[in-house]
Amino acid sequence: MLNKFLLKSHFPDFIIVGVQKGGTTTLHSLLNQHPQLQGSKVKELHYFDRKIHERDSLKNYKRNFLGNRFQQKKYFESTPNYMYQQNFGKEIVKLNPNIKLIILLREPVERAFSAWNMFRDMYVKNEGEELLKHYRGEEIYDLLFKSKDDFPSFEEAIEMERSIENTSDEPSFLRRGLYEKQINRLYESIKKDNILVLFSTDLKSKPNEELKKTIEFLGVEPFDFTIRNLHEREYVEKISEETKQKLKEYFKESNLKLSELLGKKITWNDI
Repeated sequence: MLNKFLLKSHFPDFIIVGVQKGGTTTLHSLLNQHPQLQGSKVKELHYFDRKIHERDSLKNYKRNFLGNRFQQKKYFESTPNYMYQQNFGKEIVKLNPNIKLIILLREPVERAFSAWNMFRDMYVKNEGEELLKHYRGEEIYDLLFKSKDDFPSFEEAIEMERSIENTSDEPSFLRRGLYEKQINRLYESIKKDNILVLFSTDLKSKPNEELKKTIEFLGVEPFDFTIRNLHEREYVEKISEETKQKLKEYFKESNLKLSELLGKKITWNDI
């Protein structure tokens, strides 16, 4: 164990900020293999998605990034909820003007269905208590979990979300998939060169290429990663073709705007 006088707490050099159900657990684990990178022991710290009066001190937050003061490392955490927070970009850049962000995007219909499956698993298995604390007291928590004999179907959950006027309520199966709005909001506060946008399908199909791109973005040395995927859930049912097509139409305009914003052809509307 290191002498405590050699240890120093740090503010993160970069953060994986999204998206929920996009593969951030896998990416966090992979990057943590790199000797020049050190992730927080708890992957999701949920510091910046809490109201200010509910947070621990910034000093305690920085203690999640303890390292030898004489070693040059880059520290990071991965909370996919940050990308969806209205004021995250403005707040984080005040604390670290040079902060870098990594966004991992997933096709929005798949992401929505995967998120619904995650919350249904929490209901069925009575798991995820720490995560659920973030939603208690919000209207959609009551709709999905409170005093329910059965968890709502995917279609019912979508209709519930659409019935809620306050667009900040969580969880949000559809609104989280409107990526163009969220990335544009980050661009208002943070230099585009400091934000790397990846796609979960690319990380799965060509992981070495995407990891090479990532470590070049972070400015660390090349590294031979051991590739593995983590945290994948099996679905007990499939999304109906009718619902899938309706949601593809819902996301169509946002996907087109995202393609234009990133200057990259995105084929989500083609399938």
